[in-house]
Amino acid sequence: MPIEIKELLIEINVVSDDSKKSESKGVADDQNQLLKDYVQQIMQTVDNKKER
Repeated sequence: MPIEIKELLIEINVVSDDSKKSESKGVADDQNQLLKDYVQQIMQTVDNKKER
């Protein structure tokens, strides 16, 4: 079943090169968490659409 996404908001943080090396693992963890949250929200949207 295709899903139409009418609005997608993506927040990003810009990190300078100096702090990028020291925070690279933290950024990767944050990106994984963000991706998990995004997928969870999409699945909730799909479930809500099925209920209607």
